[in-house]
Amino acid sequence: MKFLGKCVVFLLAVVGMSFAGAQVWAGQPHESLVPLLVNLDGWKADAGTGMSLASDTMKMITAHRSYNKGKKQQIVVDVLVNSGPPPAHRLKESVMENEEKIVRTSKIDGFWVSTTNNNKTKVGEVYVVLSQNSQTHALIIFRFINLDEKEAMEIAKKFNWKTLEKATSKLL
Repeated sequence: MKFLGKCVVFLLAVVGMSFAGAQVWAGQPHESLVPLLVNLDGWKADAGTGMSLASDTMKMITAHRSYNKGKKQQIVVDVLVNSGPPPAHRLKESVMENEEKIVRTSKIDGFWVSTTNNNKTKVGEVYVVLSQNSQTHALIIFRFINLDEKEAMEIAKKFNWKTLEKATSKLL
């Protein structure tokens, strides 16, 4: 189950290497985000990590934390501040469903939220668009294993989206 977390860290490293001539900020902006990835009752979590990179034309800030409950349940949480607008499909109401998978996007508590859930494997994601401007956007992404969509959303709501919105808005 730690494989998912390692994949995310590897992916972030690969994306980070694509910033030719990137600089690491003094003060590390991701350090303000990691403490917002809260402890969850009944779950074991790592300390959390992050990365802040910038170049003349790009910005990437990440905060990452993995949670485990027992041997089967896992949640990986990432806050991402990236250059460019958020993906358009995350900003409009939609539902796509088949016998295995359901994908929904809707407004919840004033935020655009997309959920993806495989009903058979209980694997999926919750994406919340936290903040955006014309050049940059911020998301929090919850990836879950062995949780149903309702459980995953309940856990996602334990993170203070308004506080995360305020914190990420300062980094756009």
